[in-house]
Amino acid sequence: MGIIAKDVVRRVQTVLHDSSPAYARWPLAELTDWINDGAAEVVIRRPAARAVTASLVLVAGTRQDIPANGLELMDVIRNMGSDGQTPGRPIRLINRFMLDEQLPDWHSAAGAVTKHFAFDERDPTQFWVFPQAVAGNQVEIRYSESPPVLTPAQVDDGATEIDLDRAYIGPLTSYVIWRAMSKDSEYGNGAIATQHFTMFNEALATRNAVTSAVSPNEGAG
Repeated sequence: MGIIAKDVVRRVQTVLHDSSPAYARWPLAELTDWINDGAAEVVIRRPAARAVTASLVLVAGTRQDIPANGLELMDVIRNMGSDGQTPGRPIRLINRFMLDEQLPDWHSAAGAVTKHFAFDERDPTQFWVFPQAVAGNQVEIRYSESPPVLTPAQVDDGATEIDLDRAYIGPLTSYVIWRAMSKDSEYGNGAIATQHFTMFNEALATRNAVTSAVSPNEGAG
């Protein structure tokens, strides 16, 4: 279940004492911007919050890009044939510098299916495949993407959802309060802003730590 955008607004207004009349101190347009910014920041700090698994059509060559709305590659899982529906050989991560050292001509090596992929965290929307891809072949990837951007009307209608699990309503609320209280105005408060920014970061850091602790991979041999 996603987060109702207006539920975030109600929580923010309760803390900010800005509900009667509504939006008197912080306009709806500002709250909307901060909700959209906060949702994107949640995914940056916790990619699993908006993880997508999908088939990607490869272009010819070794360098590939994730979809335009993607933020960061998480995994390249397996070959999926030319139709994107035919599971094939799994794809394993490999160190690009090892390929450079041992197979200097790997960018021109041809092959029927993808065997390996390489990734550089400095460019998280791009990866390389080995051997070089045949245009039109597809692989299954997992990547994070930004939630759709909402308009003020959608935030205020009481029905539109932010495309994040409801478990993230607390951190998102703290993010919006941080932005509101950081505003240079008579209602701003640096101490409260800092408190909520800390709450935002700590909530997501704790979620990441818990996920790692209970991951099924912890028991893998």
